[in-house]
Amino acid sequence: MTSLGSHRGRAHILRRAQLGAFREAVKLRRMDPRTQSSLIAALLCFALGASVLLRSRRQRAHWLFGVFAGATGLWYVGTFMLGIMGHTPFWERFHQMAGVLVPLSAVRFFAVMVPEDSARMRVLGRAAVVTGLI
Repeated sequence: MTSLGSHRGRAHILRRAQLGAFREAVKLRRMDPRTQSSLIAALLCFALGASVLLRSRRQRAHWLFGVFAGATGLWYVGTFMLGIMGHTPFWERFHQMAGVLVPLSAVRFFAVMVPEDSARMRVLGRAAVVTGLI
């Protein structure tokens, strides 16, 4: 019985050592409230986008809202991963690319609400391109 108990104790110590090595290798950080709220916001964006896209009667506005919600969700995922992993080049680029998609998809989504041949829409489209390039 003692050998089984000592085996379990050694396995527990080994698991803790492996977890410590993993945390050291990845350098995970504790989640502050901003990081937690980014994760929750990402999940909510994806859930809202999916719920709209899973409806039976999808119109163009539904598709564009799904794209907008997905782009916003990706931006929040990037914010979450930057908070967890630190400022690594991959997640910084991911966050920036998702940030470019948010205004572009927002303008497309809002364009459905406004008549297409208005001067306001042309200005909005140009502003979205400029915002994406900056």
